[in-house]
Amino acid sequence: MIISNIDHHNSSLRSGVHPPLGLISTKIDLGDQDILQRIKSCLEMGYFHNESLMCILSALKGDVEYKINIIEKWRDEINLINRQDAKILKNIVDDNVISNSLISDEFSLVQRYLFCRLLDPELNKDIGESLMNSFLMDYQSIWNRIDNHPLSGSIIFFNTVNKNISNRLLPISSITVTGMDPKK
Repeated sequence: MIISNIDHHNSSLRSGVHPPLGLISTKIDLGDQDILQRIKSCLEMGYFHNESLMCILSALKGDVEYKINIIEKWRDEINLINRQDAKILKNIVDDNVISNSLISDEFSLVQRYLFCRLLDPELNKDIGESLMNSFLMDYQSIWNRIDNHPLSGSIIFFNTVNKNISNRLLPISSITVTGMDPKK
């Protein structure tokens, strides 16, 4: 359902499905022609938020060089209506870098919600201590999974040197999140 809506004509719907798709993107194979065709369709139509689709493409399971080759092919084949898309594809091919503001912002909202919801004593006053401890352990696990996701960073660098990367574009230590220590 999520993949089938990434090229929907409604921009609100499209932007709403990008973050959830980002969460599962590391589980989707680069050979999935449906997702590739839909991303290409968005570029052809000049839709907004194509930068986040390029971030999703970066996190798909598959060879980084192949991902860049796909993007380079699209850059050369598609008559890009949106000048911003041309700039985005050029930055990926030439500089191996892309901004990830939409998805990383949504991921941080999920983390903030979990933090506020699970640590608010007023919301949790009616549950027992053991259940609260269980929630806190689940919270830490979810926080870590989001924090370690390759799309949690606000800037993504395509790494063409390491050919053995499969589930991640880069190790989390190589993704810089604005305002945070890049060695985290």
